[in-house]
Amino acid sequence: VNPYEEDMRELTVTFVIKERQIQILSTTHQNKEA
Repeated sequence: VNPYEEDMRELTVTFVIKERQIQILSTTHQNKEA
C-alpha cells in the first residue's frame, strides 16, 4: 500500500468522524429546542 492511499484512508476516517460529531451536535441542539 502506498503512502498516498494511507493518507486518503486517514482523511476519510477523520471526515466520517467529524460528520458524525456534527450530526450528534445538531441532534442534541434540536432536542433542546423542542
